[in-house]
Amino acid sequence: MFHLWGFSFGQLPSPQTPNPPVFQPVIPQNSYQQPLFQSPTSPTVPNANQIIEQQYQQLDQQTGVYHHRPYMSWEENRKAQQDFQQQKIQQQRGYYHPTAENHFKQLSPDMEFQTELLYLLQEVSTINQQIIASGYYTSGSYLADMVNYENAFTSLKDMLEGKYPISLADAFFIEESAYGNLYLTYQEYKNEIIRSMKFMQQYMRENGLPLNNPEAIHLTIQKFMGDTLQLKSKRIDNGSFSVPRGHLPFAYDYIDYRAEKDLRNYFLTKTLATGSGQCNSLPRVYLVLAEIMGVEAYLSFGVQHSFIKYKNSQGVIHNYEPTIDWHMSDQDYMDEMPVIAQALKNRIYFDTLNKKQIVASVIIDLAYNFYREHWVADGRFILNSIDYALSYFYNGIAHEQGLILKSLVLASQLDRALLQAGITNLADIEKDSTAYACYIRFRENEMLIKKLGIQPFPETKYQEMLAKHDHRGRLQTAKKINVKSKKSLFFNF
Repeated sequence: MFHLWGFSFGQLPSPQTPNPPVFQPVIPQNSYQQPLFQSPTSPTVPNANQIIEQQYQQLDQQTGVYHHRPYMSWEENRKAQQDFQQQKIQQQRGYYHPTAENHFKQLSPDMEFQTELLYLLQEVSTINQQIIASGYYTSGSYLADMVNYENAFTSLKDMLEGKYPISLADAFFIEESAYGNLYLTYQEYKNEIIRSMKFMQQYMRENGLPLNNPEAIHLTIQKFMGDTLQLKSKRIDNGSFSVPRGHLPFAYDYIDYRAEKDLRNYFLTKTLATGSGQCNSLPRVYLVLAEIMGVEAYLSFGVQHSFIKYKNSQGVIHNYEPTIDWHMSDQDYMDEMPVIAQALKNRIYFDTLNKKQIVASVIIDLAYNFYREHWVADGRFILNSIDYALSYFYNGIAHEQGLILKSLVLASQLDRALLQAGITNLADIEKDSTAYACYIRFRENEMLIKKLGIQPFPETKYQEMLAKHDHRGRLQTAKKINVKSKKSLFFNF
């Protein structure tokens, strides 16, 4: 199964600035073929609609391609197309009955790969055709925004190559500002971080905590993020910075927590501006606070999750979960999100990413933001960003999202090559060297993903999580808890 669960097909997210045309679903011209299948038995006395459907089924049989019905909705056509493909597959050699010996799979590994590829190509082809037909990639708005992304990549690359000091705070802002329309200006962003530092330093002084003790600093950051703190002294005025006497804890934002409606819900700037975030942005808060307080913190990934690791005074690594203000062991995480041994061995999950690796991961996030805003274009920007960033990880490959996004882009390039060559049957792919080269690159990346042990979130747990989070999101809405507007967590009393 292709590991593209982190991405949403079927629509191109509307950019914030600039705004491209609104893309509507179109009937794909590239309908990728497999052998014919036996159509279902028709009713004895068909009505007019059934006669039309029979004619379409006969056409499908003759051509081996599903033809979209104008009298059906887009979703109905999509479901019918999937059923059509599945029935064809069942008639092929290589399709066999599920048994315990084959882990109850109905397809041989090669057939399973080909089937998933067909589904993916149909999805990618639809998006490619509608955006290319619109002329969006030659528009002035796209070309101007492309410069923003290229400049952001260059700045992050220069940071990694030592042309100026590494700053996680700057790296996050560079990445997010390429997308644009941020909740905070750069000055507001920096001021919020400095104000937080001054508040924590004063809190440590008042509570007898040594400012040069890394573990004490980490515990203070955790209390700052997860508890309500009050200073004993009066309001602190230090130059241009006014430090209030109290600070509220950060909250989890359950409304659009997957950032499907607004990508900024993933951003650090949004969380600092509103006081709410999720497992992508709250660890970023911790990282910039640790950086300005002068202590080392590591970013770590679970399956579709990120959290913090840090060392105590004895050098023992601890995990901190900023979404719930709690310490968890690696085993606690694995109990919630099972991870296979191969992924641990390849340091895909639970690794301790240092500052350089975090910036490299930010480059992959930049590529993901580009995908969300502009789809994949010709793929060069995303692939260049990913390939450069991957070199900073274990064995030059150990980054889940980077490899997953790479597969999506390679599939898009394959679709374009097939369309250019006029190939609609994958059995003919070797007839065109460009298309075949794209196919090989895609297959190699998918094999690498499987070899590394990268896995989707377990479906049952994923659905349970969605139900729980959606319920909590409805509660936040019902209680009129505003997690999207700017507000400060600092207060005076």
